[in-house]
Amino acid sequence: MVTSVLVGKYTRLQNADRIGAVACASFCVTFVCVYVAYYLRLSYFLYDHYGMSAFDLGIFDQAVWLISRGRAPWVTLRGLHILADHSSLILYLIAPLYRLWSSPKLLLLLQTLALAGGALPVYGLGVHYTKSAIFGLVMACLYLLFPTIQWTNAYQFHPDAFAPVLFLGALWMYEKQNYGGYFSLLLLASLTKETTGAIIFVVGCLLCFKNLRVGLATCLLGGLVEWTMLNIIKHFNGGYPSAYYLLYASYGQSAVAIIKTLLLHPLYIVKALFGHTGLLYLWHLLGIFGFLPLFAPEWLFVAVPGILFVVLVEPTHVEVAAGYHSLYAVPFVVMAALVGGKRIWLHLPQWWARTEIGLFCLFWGIGFSFLYSPLNPRFFSIRVFDILDDNGVHEIDQMLSIIPPHAVVSAQSALTTHLSHRAFIYNFPMPFCRQGWGGTPQALRHILDQTPPSPQVFKTISQAYANLRVDYIALCPMLSSFPVMAPYCDRFILILLHCRRYGIIEIGCDGILLQRGADYAAGLRKLSSLSGVPIRCESDIDRAYMTWRERQVAIDVP
Repeated sequence: MVTSVLVGKYTRLQNADRIGAVACASFCVTFVCVYVAYYLRLSYFLYDHYGMSAFDLGIFDQAVWLISRGRAPWVTLRGLHILADHSSLILYLIAPLYRLWSSPKLLLLLQTLALAGGALPVYGLGVHYTKSAIFGLVMACLYLLFPTIQWTNAYQFHPDAFAPVLFLGALWMYEKQNYGGYFSLLLLASLTKETTGAIIFVVGCLLCFKNLRVGLATCLLGGLVEWTMLNIIKHFNGGYPSAYYLLYASYGQSAVAIIKTLLLHPLYIVKALFGHTGLLYLWHLLGIFGFLPLFAPEWLFVAVPGILFVVLVEPTHVEVAAGYHSLYAVPFVVMAALVGGKRIWLHLPQWWARTEIGLFCLFWGIGFSFLYSPLNPRFFSIRVFDILDDNGVHEIDQMLSIIPPHAVVSAQSALTTHLSHRAFIYNFPMPFCRQGWGGTPQALRHILDQTPPSPQVFKTISQAYANLRVDYIALCPMLSSFPVMAPYCDRFILILLHCRRYGIIEIGCDGILLQRGADYAAGLRKLSSLSGVPIRCESDIDRAYMTWRERQVAIDVP
């Protein structure tokens, strides 16, 4: 069925008969299936081995679970309503599926299907522009090889992942003059994040030169979407605008101020785009297509908002923005590659010249992807992902199974994704320390900069441990402690081990589970037994913990 849709009016294809067109469409669908199988396996492997964390799979999983249960999505992992962070209304469309399968793996499945599905409209657009199924197949393969797409798939879950397929699908509908489908998909794309309104507006500006009525309607939709989404965030953030303006503090404190500054000082844009960081970013963004997008500058213009959302970020935060945030530039970089490739393709009347160009682009893309995507083994040899081995997984699974489903839990970041289907789950050392908790710019800065806790925090946290009602605290120090750096996390744990309100009820080679009101002395005996350090005084607790801690070693992704 999918193949027949992709083939479409095969009689209009040039340089390929019906069998060739069906074969290319079948290859496209096959490559999509291979991509889905590979990245679904990788995503599930990382999740099962505690390679995912609260930021961001746990946050979105808790939000979707709460929505599916008819509750307000107040995400205790982040300390805010999910719509105070980003206006990702698409989560409300996903939530009903949690009634069928309530698992973070559903989010990972949908993300993988969405990212892979973008290859189908790319294939359709490629065939539409050149009447060549081979060209469409090459462009679809390059899309699947796009490092940004692949890294997004391998890194947590983000609603942004739905943007490429929805934008590309909308443009495919536009080319087929299916304007109902075009606007419907644009509306769905607008539900992924608040930045989509600006992008839709710029799409409308370009389309005004092709179809004035559709272009103006698109501009109107973009403006309305942007105004609505920003006000949604303000409403759910206690009347305050998005904290993410912090990333662009050099240019202003609001959307209007930032746009005004950039319009009055365009050299800021030039400097950001063509400085060392900007050029490196453009290399990674455009290189996969052999710089074909440069032959369609009008579509690169549409990609500018998505690119500026990344390159204008404060230098210390560029790496944060350069990952899945680039997804809003990807559809239009792909469109630029399609149109630029079409202009070259149609100027090569000989079939052998077209074949050579197609093969060159394909092999270039494979090499580029191997260098910069998760397909390269070197990214795993430097341990991009900290995970547990099978014995560690079995141990932590057993430990977490002790926790009742309605208990209030504080857990280390990597454990929260297995505990987030509850109303109150905190990312340790929350809620005892609220640094980086909430929707303020200060909280966001603490998260992005991983700001060390102040000395005052360490002085008061003992009292917080004693007074705040958290039923269980689950720890696995060898895994991610983001946004608290590991040395400070260890310090929080050491202070916790001196609090007599919590006793260790389970300890293994990788994890510790403490329960409020449990036998404190019995817990210390367990720690002493496993570490081999006799505990006779307060200082022995610290020595026993650090001895146990030093025996932990993370493994690499195979």
